[in-house]
Amino acid sequence: MIPKTETTGAGTNEEKKSEFSPMFLRWLVSLTIVTLLFLFFGDYVFPRNAVRLAFIPVPWTMAGGFVIEQALDLFSGRELPPISMEKNIAMLTGLLMAFVIGPTLLFFSWRRLLTGPKQSKLNPSIIGFVFGVIFMSSGVLGTIASAIIHPQVAASMREAQALGENRDEVISGMRRVSLDAYQYKIMPKSYAGGGGSYMGYEVPSVLRKLETNEFIATSVTDTSLTITGSSTKYPGAGVQGVYDRQGRLFRTFSFMGSFR
Repeated sequence: MIPKTETTGAGTNEEKKSEFSPMFLRWLVSLTIVTLLFLFFGDYVFPRNAVRLAFIPVPWTMAGGFVIEQALDLFSGRELPPISMEKNIAMLTGLLMAFVIGPTLLFFSWRRLLTGPKQSKLNPSIIGFVFGVIFMSSGVLGTIASAIIHPQVAASMREAQALGENRDEVISGMRRVSLDAYQYKIMPKSYAGGGGSYMGYEVPSVLRKLETNEFIATSVTDTSLTITGSSTKYPGAGVQGVYDRQGRLFRTFSFMGSFR
């Protein structure tokens, strides 16, 4: 007879199939649920002047927005404001949910369902699988949605940039017209000037049309001049400014049409 031998340390078939004990799965699911409740209801737990916790499904999109805002602040010469702790925690939570907790729950729970014992009742593996799908889907679906709307957003940003550049061109052209009008005002009448008055001034032809912009003097008095610059690229869009006896802008510009 062949003697029966026993192997030690191999474990049972059930132990070989599972990396997680039932108790560990229960703790994992419980802690995940508690963490989610803590994050979603953090506004009700913390006072208004404290750090609030939030959850951002697509944190990389918000990070990109922060980079753009900081670039605009640097371009404008403003001091960079620090990113709040609330936003840092929200982005970190989104990354952990999408790339750590979500895949861990999904794949290990999925393997547990395939290799573990079949149970008719709801077990921790099914709960972990569902939460894993939810966490991963929040990042995947958000990324897909961002990819779909990205061309529209990019086109909108390009249009807004072109509109802003055209508005700046109109303002720059109005400045040149105002300087020419002031030179006309201080010139004696014997030299075809206004003799101390704006009366009789007309925008010269070399300044009346500049590329896609047109300029006219809509109101002329002895001590003030109103200049209107309009865009031929964007019909109905324009800028109006009133200049005083010193050739300086009185108050602020008035924007019309798409320039508003």
